[in-house]
Amino acid sequence: LNVKNVERILFLLNKFLQEYDPYPKIFDALQSLLERDSDLEATNKLRIKILKDMGFLQDFSLCNECGTKKGLNYLDTKNFALLCKNCYSKRGGKSLTNKPYLSKTLTDSLDKYVRRIVEEI
Repeated sequence: LNVKNVERILFLLNKFLQEYDPYPKIFDALQSLLERDSDLEATNKLRIKILKDMGFLQDFSLCNECGTKKGLNYLDTKNFALLCKNCYSKRGGKSLTNKPYLSKTLTDSLDKYVRRIVEEI
């Protein structure tokens, strides 16, 4: 069990979920994550899903600039959004590995994005 990954999820849930409101989808996803020893890939996917479901993140399967679904190999770390290879040359950003959810770049940027949202709300 990776305690740091569980801490990342619990911090997010503590800050964003309303008390006494049931969230069965999130509970089921959290239970599944814990059964899989909370690996980094599953942790990042769940955090992104929670942010999207709560309205704090746009569609994370499209380029933030042009809307394509292809070549999403770059991350706009300032806005925590994916960029395709064409838009990357215009906006900049950081390259992601072929397994983006395991990427240190994505993990660190996601940590910063969550903290920034918490400070704003």
